[in-house]
Amino acid sequence: MIGCTKEGSMYYLENNELKKEYDNAFNSDENNSYVVCITPFSKGFFVGSQLGDIAMWVRSEENNATSGKDAYDFIRKISSPSTKN
Repeated sequence: MIGCTKEGSMYYLENNELKKEYDNAFNSDENNSYVVCITPFSKGFFVGSQLGDIAMWVRSEENNATSGKDAYDFIRKISSPSTKN
């Protein structure tokens, strides 16, 4: 299960146990986005922000370029055109 806070933190739980805490669901130094939706897909999940940003997370076992130490790997953030500089 994935849970997120309004402050932007994301938590991965498995069998009612906290396995990993991520400081920012959008893997960004900017902490102005918070998660308003989570959508699963076959290899992971997407998170969406109140600003229209989207982040893609994939299971480590599906991502060949990972060390495999985390359950999920951040793949990319797609910024909303209105939040791009």
